[in-house]
Amino acid sequence: MPIVYGQIESLKRLRQEFENRGISRFNSIREIKQFLKYFDRHKEDLLFKVEQDYNLEYERLLEQKMAIEKDYQLQKAEVETRLIQRINKLTTLCEASASVETSNPVVEVLYWYKYIVLKTILFVYKRSYKRVVRSRTQNKLYNLKSLESSVNSFSLNRESIISNRFKTKLHELEHIRKVISELNPLIAGAIGENLVAKELNKISTTAVLFHDYSILFDKPIYYKKENQTIRSIQIDHLLVTKAGVFIIETKNWSKKSVMNLDLRSPVSQMQRSGYALYLLLNGKGSKIGGYLNQHHWGAKELPTRNVLVMINNKPNEKFRHIAIKNLDELNDYINFFEPIFDDAEVLGIANYLKRLKN
Repeated sequence: MPIVYGQIESLKRLRQEFENRGISRFNSIREIKQFLKYFDRHKEDLLFKVEQDYNLEYERLLEQKMAIEKDYQLQKAEVETRLIQRINKLTTLCEASASVETSNPVVEVLYWYKYIVLKTILFVYKRSYKRVVRSRTQNKLYNLKSLESSVNSFSLNRESIISNRFKTKLHELEHIRKVISELNPLIAGAIGENLVAKELNKISTTAVLFHDYSILFDKPIYYKKENQTIRSIQIDHLLVTKAGVFIIETKNWSKKSVMNLDLRSPVSQMQRSGYALYLLLNGKGSKIGGYLNQHHWGAKELPTRNVLVMINNKPNEKFRHIAIKNLDELNDYINFFEPIFDDAEVLGIANYLKRLKN
């Protein structure tokens, strides 16, 4: 299995597109396929799930109501107990003051005043009993009443709540399917590149694989064939083996797309990338020689080969400087070439390419 650097570019773009559109349920291409395959079943199960969620939420509300009601009753009982104890104590003091017998007129007057004061306090306590209980339990009572109102409203509006939630969830499902449909070309590309990555991972000899390899040239490269300058290149997969460097592009196109004159030619794109990378590695100013073993005949060339992998359909025609292969032909094509570098050189080439990468 090769040493792998980077992530598949189309997968990164796909994740970003889903994130930008508020979709976070997919972690793989397989999950997207499963969603589409069982979409009708998702719709059928949706109402059941919405009803189930409603019932669970209603049960939680009832549990909260019961817990708050219990707290309220406990607090109310504590307040009432303290008030009753205070009233009983005052009653006992009043009775004691009223039953005192003395021959001293001054003491008698003092006990009489004490009795009047205690009697007044007792009257106030009895008169304000309910108000004091309400005052000291009003916070919990307010919370209880508020939750009771929510529970009643939740119960009375059951059908409308479930209906609205179902419509919202159904809209979300339809939105996800619509986004997938809009992103279908990108998804197809991600599927194709993922299949190629898995196929390349089967290579058993020493190799290094770069996903989404890109270079922005400090000095643009002149491309004589098209009389243009190449300022950057982006490659789906760049594979370094003992046989050289393989520039691998993936297209998961239908037969109709292959015949579509409006789509940009992948052959032209690869020829540009292959030419630029070949000059970068073998042209004047390249430092790749420092990573290769010296040969007594002279400086060694680093071969670069362009491979276009067509997942489903490929043209019958052949093109210069490009090998067009199906997925099941890819590794056989790569293994066809004789090794000309050793393990250390493969790792050295990969390190050089890693330094060049943006």
